[in-house]
Amino acid sequence: MLKRHLVTLAILILLAAMTLPLPAPVTAQIPVVLWYSWTGTAENMLLDWVAGYQERTPSIAIQAEFVPLYQLRQQFIDTPNSERPDIFFAPSDWGGDLYANALTAPLDVRLTAVQRQQIAEVAWATLAYNEKTVGIPLALEGLTLYYNRALLGSDDVPATWADLLDQAAAVKGTLGLVIGAGFYPTAGIYGAYGGELVDQRGSNLMNSELSLTQYLSRVKELYDRSGGTIQIGGAGGDFRDGKSIFAVDGSWQFALYRSKLGENLGVAALPPVDGIAWRPLIRTTALYVSASSRQIDAALSFARFVTSAEEQKKMVAALLLPANPSVTVDDEQLAVISKQLLDHGIPISTRPEMLTYWRALQQAIDDVAIRGVAPAQAAADLVAQFNPATPVPEASATP
Repeated sequence: MLKRHLVTLAILILLAAMTLPLPAPVTAQIPVVLWYSWTGTAENMLLDWVAGYQERTPSIAIQAEFVPLYQLRQQFIDTPNSERPDIFFAPSDWGGDLYANALTAPLDVRLTAVQRQQIAEVAWATLAYNEKTVGIPLALEGLTLYYNRALLGSDDVPATWADLLDQAAAVKGTLGLVIGAGFYPTAGIYGAYGGELVDQRGSNLMNSELSLTQYLSRVKELYDRSGGTIQIGGAGGDFRDGKSIFAVDGSWQFALYRSKLGENLGVAALPPVDGIAWRPLIRTTALYVSASSRQIDAALSFARFVTSAEEQKKMVAALLLPANPSVTVDDEQLAVISKQLLDHGIPISTRPEMLTYWRALQQAIDDVAIRGVAPAQAAADLVAQFNPATPVPEASATP
């Protein structure tokens, strides 16, 4: 009898167990390791991105790790393949060298049409290498014209480059204009005259003596007028400290200048040269995918999220320039910078051989500004150096 009751009880327990709901299956998260160097409001925005993406896509875990920019590149190179991050944020001009050394993955076949449309064409061009897309643009960077409202006394900025030099040279008791040395700060003048450097396959495009002569003539005028109230080199410090009316400087200084100058900070488009729009060089902060990553699809899912209009809008609050052109930049000063870069900017090539061009143009500037070489002669020398072609240096993964 007892045995019969025990059997009956066992059957009842089994039937009850069969009616209980099954526990939810445990789904393993896909880990995606991200290295970044942003600090301050940019870092806060990134962490907000990660949290928002995590909530929306719980199957993928973004593990964000801070690495200072000055050591990020070498640390990435030195890290064994199996320990490298899946993705990392870095300047677009690193892209060609990293890809040429098989350190990052080409992305074209995995990018959807929708994802491409989310980002401005000029931004994509900063990451084009041998017909490959080697990274995904996140934020734009370029030069603009800053001014100190308290020193200028109004928002009536000069309408042309020539007027800017005249006004800067005429001031008394303070600096009129500070601008960095070398080719980069004045490259927008070369672009205005139609000058080019190199295409994405490394072929030389610097073959117009006219464009180079016009550009070097304007550079000579700038250097001839420097030394007084026009200062070349070290733009940031004097303008930040309220010692200069104007500064030609990068968009990456915007947050610092606003924090230091407050309502006295003014921003204007770089003025036209000989009636032609200034064409500033553009680079981007890019998302790269490691060639050794096994989570490329997950990485690109995160990239689609952070380049959407909703998430890119957060860049404006972080005082950055979104690469998504559909975003309304409702900060008036940032909008000025964004418009000039999107309308007139020239993407900096990610080719490793760009270093050869930087050095050659710096030499030409020194020849014209310091050694007394005529602009036309310096231009002819440059064209002769680069045409029909310059031997292409081997790409190197060294910093």
